[in-house]
Amino acid sequence: MIIGNDYEGFEKEEKLHEIFPKVSEIQNTLQKWGDFIEVAQIINPDLCLGAFDRRPCKRTLRYVGNESNPEPHSYFVRGEIYHTIDFNGATYSIEGYVNDSGAHKRIGFVYFEWLKYGEYVSANMAELQE
Repeated sequence: MIIGNDYEGFEKEEKLHEIFPKVSEIQNTLQKWGDFIEVAQIINPDLCLGAFDRRPCKRTLRYVGNESNPEPHSYFVRGEIYHTIDFNGATYSIEGYVNDSGAHKRIGFVYFEWLKYGEYVSANMAELQE
């Protein structure tokens, strides 16, 4: 099993995520993401064009949680396998993860590991740990 890089196919988003902390250290008024993107669009409009648009993206993910917010929603179980619908470079739509009206909810990629060859991965956590 290979743990994939979430940014594969989302290189613009990766570059913007890499630049943001560096710029915010230099100029703390750019610590807000929106302000940073406004400046980035001036400096490199091609990099920003289409970045963070939702795009179809089928991936197999394992929910790992996050130390600062380990359980964002009772829908997810640590170690369980989930399948994505789309990705925008920051958040996924997950099959079955919907609000009361049936619309897909979004959740940040930091809560998951991308199991790059997911078709070979068992959803049984005990098997994953062997």
